[in-house]
Amino acid sequence: MNQMNQQLEQQSEIDKYNSQMTIKFKNKVQKGELCIQRSQNLTTLEFLQDFQINKLELRECNNMVPKLASSTIKELTIQFCKLQNIDCIRLENLENLNVAGNYELNNCSFERFKQLKQLDISNTNRTDISNLLLPELKILVLSRNKIEDLTSLSTLVNLEQLDISYSEGLDINLLEQLQQLRLLNISYCFVQSINTLKLFTYLVELDVSGNINIDLSSLKYLVNLKQLNIACTNTHNIDVLQSLNQLKQLNISENEIEDINDLKYLVNLTKLNISETKVQNIQMLSKLEFLRNQICQKTLK
Repeated sequence: MNQMNQQLEQQSEIDKYNSQMTIKFKNKVQKGELCIQRSQNLTTLEFLQDFQINKLELRECNNMVPKLASSTIKELTIQFCKLQNIDCIRLENLENLNVAGNYELNNCSFERFKQLKQLDISNTNRTDISNLLLPELKILVLSRNKIEDLTSLSTLVNLEQLDISYSEGLDINLLEQLQQLRLLNISYCFVQSINTLKLFTYLVELDVSGNINIDLSSLKYLVNLKQLNIACTNTHNIDVLQSLNQLKQLNISENEIEDINDLKYLVNLTKLNISETKVQNIQMLSKLEFLRNQICQKTLK
């Protein structure tokens, strides 16, 4: 009963701030989550000290908060808030930080967040990542930036997931030291070869979509792949996929593929997208046990 009363009191306090500052709240106080959206009048978050909030989201709040301090917040999202630096953030236990869409952040350092395990700095106009000294980081999203030199990623010894999609001028050979990766997204990066990736035997998810005329021959070495996206790569045949019998999800859409007989080797396939290809005959897919009941149209999802 005391816990319920406490939750009701917290809810009442949040409603009070909501009415005073014209903030749109979507909150789940009982789960320690709070979302503030499209606020033009937000000037303080000092009231957070009174709550056991462990996940905070600020979205499209143009008047950014001068100081944000809490010992309980572990997940923080500040998206599209015109954030210029992160000096205002004093969260000693932060593990997950998303600052995507803050174009003026550029090349600020996150070094003081020693416990960070997940970082999203996509679409922040970043050109340099040499100051990403985060030894505990496991997930990194760098999508839609202007980064060319990936050398310093080799210091992220615990990194498991990397998204560098929509980045021009990348030399993915510089990823060679990240062979522990389990998920990699290099879609729409104008990559022509993935020869370096043949050493990435721990990969279970790979997205190379949108890289026109990319050489996919090295895929045959990635025998542990479970999800693969090669959509929109101007691919004509898929014989290189024969050895990937662990695949569960495959996207080969928007390609020049006519023959999909090589898919018969993918005995674990459960999800397939062949939309906008030249495939006319999908009869052989009925031989795949996990797809058998899904074949009802050209695109199988």
